[in-house]
Amino acid sequence: MSSHFRGVHALALLLTVSAFCGYYLSAVFGSSTVYTLLLLFGGGGLAVLSLLPFWEEPDLTVPVWLQRPEHFLLATTVFYLVAKVCSLLLHEWSHALWANCLGVRTGSIFDIHYGHGWIMKGIYAVDDGGFYDHLFSSGQGIKAAFVGGGGPLTNLILAVVCLWLLKTMDMRRHTLWAYFLFWNAVHNLAQLWSYIPARTMFHDDSDIVFFCKGLHIPQWIFLIAGTALLGLAFYLLLAKLLVRLAGALVFPPQRAIGVLALGWATIFMYYGALPIIYSLSSVTDPSMLLLGLELAVGVVVGAFAFKRLRRSVKNTRLF
Repeated sequence: MSSHFRGVHALALLLTVSAFCGYYLSAVFGSSTVYTLLLLFGGGGLAVLSLLPFWEEPDLTVPVWLQRPEHFLLATTVFYLVAKVCSLLLHEWSHALWANCLGVRTGSIFDIHYGHGWIMKGIYAVDDGGFYDHLFSSGQGIKAAFVGGGGPLTNLILAVVCLWLLKTMDMRRHTLWAYFLFWNAVHNLAQLWSYIPARTMFHDDSDIVFFCKGLHIPQWIFLIAGTALLGLAFYLLLAKLLVRLAGALVFPPQRAIGVLALGWATIFMYYGALPIIYSLSSVTDPSMLLLGLELAVGVVVGAFAFKRLRRSVKNTRLF
């Protein structure tokens, strides 16, 4: 590996870290000029690096974006953030759509509260405090259930479609499309994981709670069944489909492990652990049980995925 290659790779990695730090610092603490500049510096730097001429003869059997680290990292950043925003917006617009169809809301489904700043922190379609209270108090619990469940249902449908496409498509022929679908599957499944198990029990104001309350379904049933099914879905995505993706896209070992680490942290730390941690009032809070369950599933899935991925790519050549 030439010193030029190593230098470009290191710089591209630094810029990627900058972009993700800018985004997630904004997501957790709210948008600010500093965080926005971190994101723009990282994303813009990757775009500029990607315009540089090729430093050596390319391998015509492998797509260029997979050979050049700055191209791959730019694609990762763009696909990741686009998938994140799409899963969020479609979730909220679905709440509005169900509310409109059931006659408990009027106006465009796009006319929602988009939160604060470009990060859309605090975005919501209908759950502004009094909406669901009014439906339940007026005997419209079933409508409240379907409005509340509409957002997660959309994420579930999108996740199933992405998993099915990843399982059946020819990844070698459609490398960019396969990689984009992977991140869409991550974010849509993670949206569900932010409710199950994180906000299924010991909460009174989440989408799943409204769904269970409106249809008189015990929340513990949703907790057990949902956690088990999502655990299997994460195993399929990270321990099987990611292994297949890494082979089809000829990932070198460190790239495959990096994608796994980013996907795992997104699901089990950002979407899974943080909502529970935010709600904790003390170390004896019953939600600590949900945190333990969430992390246990994450550790098991991560261990299986890491073992299978490391075994599948250990002899892969480095670009």
